[in-house]
Amino acid sequence: MTCPEELKLPVVWNLSARAMISAGRNVRNARQAASGLYAQGILGISEEDCRNAKAPEVIDHLTLVDCLSLLSECDTEMGEKLMTGLMMLAYSDGHMTALEVRWASMVCEALELSSDEFQKCAVNARVIATMLAVRGEEQEAAS
Repeated sequence: MTCPEELKLPVVWNLSARAMISAGRNVRNARQAASGLYAQGILGISEEDCRNAKAPEVIDHLTLVDCLSLLSECDTEMGEKLMTGLMMLAYSDGHMTALEVRWASMVCEALELSSDEFQKCAVNARVIATMLAVRGEEQEAAS
């Protein structure tokens, strides 16, 4: 897999976040917006790099295996930020589907996070998901 060095983080975030969003029962705009906010606010990815990472010539040939490979190249600090963001997306509707649990497990394995590191990410993700109140918006939309 070839990916320009400056786009590795935006690409791995985009792929892993899309996978987590797709694994949920409800794919809502609120989750996609939360993904973009997290990318810019926490991961420090510019809007331009986010757009470039989604360009067909960059992303169309990539698979989830490529995503896991990119994740395995992340250092612990970035890995924890990525896992926290992914878990935030999973928790945003108040529960996790079996597919969300599987994807989180695969990401955790690729990042080589310990159980304690994963638990820290999960706690932080719940706090962020609560602060964003995505859950309330999705419940209203489902009514």
